[in-house]
This record gives sequence, C-alpha cells and structure tokens, in this order.
Amino acid sequence: GGLAARAVGDASAEVRKAAARGLGTVGGARGDVAATRALLEALGDADEGVREAALDSIKAVAVVVDRDLKLANRILQRLEDADANVRRAAVGALGVLPKDDADVAYSLYHKIEYGARETRRAAIQALSSLMTPGSDDAIKVAMLGLRDEEPSVREASVLACKSGSVAPRGHPRAISALLQHVQHANPATRQAALAALPHVCKGKQDPAVPAIVVSLADTDWAVRREAARCAGALGHRLEERMMQALNLLLEDEEPYVVDAAKAALQQLS
Repeated sequence: GGLAARAVGDASAEVRKAAARGLGTVGGARGDVAATRALLEALGDADEGVREAALDSIKAVAVVVDRDLKLANRILQRLEDADANVRRAAVGALGVLPKDDADVAYSLYHKIEYGARETRRAAIQALSSLMTPGSDDAIKVAMLGLRDEEPSVREASVLACKSGSVAPRGHPRAISALLQHVQHANPATRQAALAALPHVCKGKQDPAVPAIVVSLADTDWAVRREAARCAGALGHRLEERMMQALNLLLEDEEPYVVDAAKAALQQLS
C-alpha cells in the first residue's frame, strides 16, 4: 500500500494510473488514511486516466465515519471535470459519503444552477448517491433539472425519476412538484415533467388526470404527444374528459401526436 501511494507521484502518467488503481485493489487498504490521502492528491492530476482511477479506488478505500467535507468537496469538484469518464467516476465515488448532508446538497444545487452543461447533468446523476428518495433535497434537485435549458440535463432528471432516485412511487410531494411543473411556462419543462410523471405516480392517479387533460390541448405539439403517452400510462377508460381529449388528438396536425393518441386509446381500451 505504501509503495503504491508513493508511486502516485511518479513522473510517468501510466505508473501513476496503475498506482491509483492498485490502491483500490490492495487487500486491507479499506480505511487506510495514507492511501485515501494519496488518492485525494491524485484527483488533481493532469492526466484524466489517473483522476478516473483515483476516483474508482476511493470507492474501495475511503471509509467516512463522520462528516468529511474535504473529501466531499474534492470529489464534487470532479463533477466539473472536462473528461466524461472522470465525471462518471465522480458520481460513483460520491457513494462513499453519508446521504442527506446539507452542505453537500448546497454544493450540488450550486453546480446545477451555475455549472456548465455536463456538470449540471453529472450533478443530477449524483442525486442517487447523495440523497434519500423522497427527501425534500432529492425532489428539489430533480425539479431544478426539469427546468434546465439543456435537453440532456432534463433527460437526466427524468431518468432519475424513472430509477426511483427522486422518490418512491406514490410520493405525494414528488407528485405535487411534478404537477406544478406540468404547468410551467417553458414547454420543454412541461414535456419533461409529463415524461417523469408515470414513474412517480403509483398506478392510476386521479390527482394527475386534470393536469394531463389540460396538457392534451397544449399549444406545443411535443407537450401534447407526451401528455398522450402519460394518459395511456395513468388514465382510465371511464375518465370521460380524458377519452374525449384523446379522441380530438386523432385529428391533430402533427402525425407524432396522432400516433401517441392512438397508442394511448389502445392502452385504455
């Protein structure tokens, strides 16, 4: 372990990378303070392969008993890395931290609000590592993502809802937050909220029906299409308003909307 820790400072990037990886596989290294310190230093390495290897090894070595904001901040910084593999490894390494830390949550909010596009996306992906599903912070982070101007960031929030990272199915506060975003001024946010809704609602959800019905008549065709998909997943064939709205969409000027309405009606028949 000590030899590998020293090799992390070698002049050769390949040696440093191998050393960083070695620290994660050496038996008995878990909880080793010197190994963790060496890996934290390696997070600032000029070579992206070394940074990625260090993050992968931190998952195997670091043991966080109490709050360790230095460790947290060093890993969180890598969400801003220029290399996609390093950002991905940082998301995984954040799993060593205790969940629901207020300071870590604040840092995540800051990255989502002010970071570059790929940083914002990585921060959303880190949600499952840092927050308990159903917590106020988890819901807040997901909603920030749904309001983002970048499609990839909004998609990351939808996927977080789909995976259960945001809230368990049927969670009232999460459903309420999504329904508010279904009425958002930005049509891209309305579409994303509708895409997430079936993954948070539990079965057929009457509270969601009025919002879906309104969305079926949205001025934006992509929102109408997503609303039709949502109706197919959450609606009920005895819900007269919804069935009428879906039937009206069979005459929509956009073929994609017509196809979604047909599919929804078939699901509900």
